[in-house]
Amino acid sequence: YKILGGFKEVAEGVIYEDWGKGAFNYNLPSCYGLDFGFDDPDALVRVAVDQRQKIIYLKEELYKNGLGSDTLAEVLENICGNSGLIIADAAHKRLINDLYHKGLNIRRCKKGAGSVVRRIKTIQGYTIIVETGSKNIIKALSNYVWHDKRSGVPRHEWSHIPDAFGYAAMDLIEYS
Repeated sequence: YKILGGFKEVAEGVIYEDWGKGAFNYNLPSCYGLDFGFDDPDALVRVAVDQRQKIIYLKEELYKNGLGSDTLAEVLENICGNSGLIIADAAHKRLINDLYHKGLNIRRCKKGAGSVVRRIKTIQGYTIIVETGSKNIIKALSNYVWHDKRSGVPRHEWSHIPDAFGYAAMDLIEYS
């Protein structure tokens, strides 16, 4: 790096290599993926999937930490309305239930044994197009790497956005 005078834009060994910037395709059915945080950011990504061309479109909607449940509910309602489908991290059943009872169209993602690796392998079969203004998605895709590739364990850093869009993408790919 000293010889080149800078740092690489993409980390070595990134999980998702086939991606680029472009316009979000609003002509396709879409939903939102949500990974909860507090100290880590809440990450909400709008996702559309073109099954025929094997393209996943991503648009960053929220990437912020420190939001309380009521504030998060208000923010989600402003972004998604009451009818936009949100596929959320299954580990937060109580919060999902609370948000549902506040009028949001939210449900848990379907998880199973090996689901992180299965989700990653499925999404790797698609080209990802990131809406140009989605700076945190671009950062995440540039830095989301394996902790241990052989065992299929990704590093936790930069995982919030890939988890969020993974929940929605898998729902659109497998259950539509």
